[in-house]
Amino acid sequence: MFLVSEEARQRFAAHAEPGNVAKIMSAPCVILVAYDLDFPDHMAQLRPDAPGATGWWPTEEGRSYDGLRNSALQGGYLMLAARALGLDIGPIGGFDREAVDRDFFPSGRIKSNFIICLGTGTTEKLHPRQPRLSFDEVARIL
Repeated sequence: MFLVSEEARQRFAAHAEPGNVAKIMSAPCVILVAYDLDFPDHMAQLRPDAPGATGWWPTEEGRSYDGLRNSALQGGYLMLAARALGLDIGPIGGFDREAVDRDFFPSGRIKSNFIICLGTGTTEKLHPRQPRLSFDEVARIL
């Protein structure tokens, strides 16, 4: 969901942690990345090669797990594409997901994951890159 009007961003900001409100309100576009628990209903269109795909997720728990994972991946791809176009992005997870879901997705079938503030930023408040773990600290080659 692309929140571009000030009204839509204010509506979302009402559910955000206080430290994120200014970021949300200053972004020309806030993208609400979410997933639909009924995504298997679209499998006939998305996977015509797998006629039984609709039944691959018989439980809501499975649909929720895969929906969350896939929405995170798609959000990541969207951030890479925005950066490739020269846009700045700010991913944010600090908001009340249950309140956002009630407000923006009242059917209860769509669940929020995170937002992406999208636009062109300034360097005024940038800080040096934070430390990272080394490859050897996070990976093993077998």
